[in-house]
Formats: sequence, structure tokens, C-alpha cells
Amino acid sequence: MKHGHRALYPINRLDRLTSGLLLVGLNPNIARNIERDLVAHKIQKEYVCRVQGEFPEGRIVCDQPIRVIAHKLALNCVDPTEGKPSLTEFEKLYSEDGHSVVYCRPKTGRTHQIRVHLQFLGFPVANDPLYNNEEVWGSAMGKNGALPQLAEEPETHNAEIKRPAKMVGKCDGDQKNDSWKTLVKRMEDWKDRQDMIEHVNECVGEKGPDVCDKCSNPVLPDPRPDELCIWLHAWRYSGPGWAYETELPEWAQKAADHIDRVKYCPEQQTANEA
Repeated sequence: MKHGHRALYPINRLDRLTSGLLLVGLNPNIARNIERDLVAHKIQKEYVCRVQGEFPEGRIVCDQPIRVIAHKLALNCVDPTEGKPSLTEFEKLYSEDGHSVVYCRPKTGRTHQIRVHLQFLGFPVANDPLYNNEEVWGSAMGKNGALPQLAEEPETHNAEIKRPAKMVGKCDGDQKNDSWKTLVKRMEDWKDRQDMIEHVNECVGEKGPDVCDKCSNPVLPDPRPDELCIWLHAWRYSGPGWAYETELPEWAQKAADHIDRVKYCPEQQTANEA
């Protein structure tokens, strides 16, 4: 409305913890056309991320199938037998301080695809609370598809976790693999511990937490900017005759010196395929 548009039509979406570019159509026809191109894989999506460890040099391709393990927990994992086809290309831009900034091109659009594929390769997004979490994934951290075993119990800090029995280890679909159930249970336990920690933090101090003078609910502090997003950024989208890109995030500023050598170029892609 501020810019004279009566309606806007969102085209793509980002995971809640991912920053970056959103495409918005100014009329429904444009939005439908671009959505159609997205489904037909005619839109090139380019991301940057900051991962844990020294990512290998050169173009790295991960084509491991991905499936949803538990919708309610937003938990996804590589599953060679029942996962959906997935493909992501990676290339390291630079490394520093035990991290690598990596260029990513997802060719399919599975939920958490980049995060899951990086975890499988052994280089999870460095500040990813889900896929770089030993309490959930165990000591192998999901590398090469390794799942926590029943005997591998996470550290619970003596906290007793209780929930209705019917929710323990609940997986989507017909699950016969105990490892999936163990993974889901560990995820549920971890989330419960976070809730418990938040509750304790709210109640500490002589006065207790501040409360709203209208509804009497606790008033929680606003999150810091670094708590709103993980180090995964949708940098550039391009299609037939158009391209849009954002500024690089603060944690990847040096990528500006390297990204031109790897970013998608239709002419170069055509030459490579010839």
C-alpha cells in the first residue's frame, strides 16, 4: 500500500531460520508464471552458508534422498530407501577460524535440503541448532547418514523429561527402524529441555520475570539479531531474462571477493552442457 500496490503475491518461501531473498509478484499473473518456472526447475537458487570445519576444495555434489521423519518437529534426514530425490551443489569460497563459507546451489526444493546435505557431508551449518546438535544426533552428528543408537543416551543433566506415552518416539509413516524412533525421541527430549531452561530463566531473580500489565503473561526480551537466523542465506535467484540478489550477510562479507567465480551464468552453463 505504501508504494501504491493494492496487493502483493509471495512466490517463494524460506525456512524460518534462513535469511535472504523473497520473491514477491506485483500481480497474480507474474506470480503464477514464476511459480510455474520454480516447479519446472527453471529458476536458479543460489545460497551462501558458513559451515563447521574445512570444507573440501572444488565442486561437491550431494544427491542423497531426503525424507521427513517427523512433521511436528520439522525433522528431516537422508534416507536412501524412502527419501525423495534431492540434489545440491556446493563450492567452498574461503575458510577462516575453523569455519568455511560455502556457495550452495540446490537443484531440488526439499525442506531443509541444504542443511541436511551439509550434515550428511560432515560439515553442518555452524550455528544450526537442529542439524549441528550432538544431543539430538549423537556423536556421529548424522555424517554419512549415521543415526544415534539406542545405547547412546544423550546427557540430560539429571532433568526428568515427561510426556504422554503416545508421543514418545512418534515418527511419520510406517517406521520399523528403531534408529528413527530413537532420533525423534532425542529431538523431543532436547526440545523439552530447552523449554525447561527457558522456564527456569524466566523465574530467576528476586522479583521474578517482568509481566505484561494487561495480560499478566511474562514479558520475554527481544532476541538478538544473531539469534533470529542461522548462517544460511538465500543470496540470488535468477530466471529467464531476470536475476535478483541481496547483499551478503555480515558473517560472509569476504565472499564478495570469491563469489563471481562460482555464481550461476547461463552462458557458461550452456557451454558446459554442450
